[in-house]
Amino acid sequence: MADLARFAGMSIRGFQRHFKKAFQLTPSAYLRQFRIGKVCQLLVETDETITTIALESGFSDHSHMSREFTRAMSTTPGAYRKRYSGD
Repeated sequence: MADLARFAGMSIRGFQRHFKKAFQLTPSAYLRQFRIGKVCQLLVETDETITTIALESGFSDHSHMSREFTRAMSTTPGAYRKRYSGD
């Protein structure tokens, strides 16, 4: 966050405020939403393992990704893959 704020020439708080005004989400919520979208894409379009998908989408490990995914999507990554991958 500090790097983004510095790049934008703002304080951290100012950056957060302007970001939320522009996107109706905090920077953290936006990043989480972006990562979950990437997980959805990888689950459907690849046969990668959950661990690999977690790392490729910016999560620290598969456990953290699975918790965040389940919270956001109201289903597990495995169930999502089964439902939408066409297999």
